[in-house]
Amino acid sequence: MTSDPLALLAVAAWCFAVALAGGLAGLVLGNMRQPLVLLVASSPAAGAGANLGISAVAATAASIGHVRADQLAPIASIAPAFGRGRDR
Repeated sequence: MTSDPLALLAVAAWCFAVALAGGLAGLVLGNMRQPLVLLVASSPAAGAGANLGISAVAATAASIGHVRADQLAPIASIAPAFGRGRDR
């Protein structure tokens, strides 16, 4: 783990840039962020958890524009969580 403020600022800037690019493209891009987050984390588990949390926040922030523009189909968004449905 690093406690160098400059290194942590660089990681924050990289995470923001990846989240911004992913939000514009409609992708989360957590696999591009993970190696750097793992490098500065205190343990691999903490790095993986932090990367998962960053991905969740980035995806939620990117979806706000779609919700505001009323481009969200609730059934199509929820249906994948319940499997394939009746056509098994």
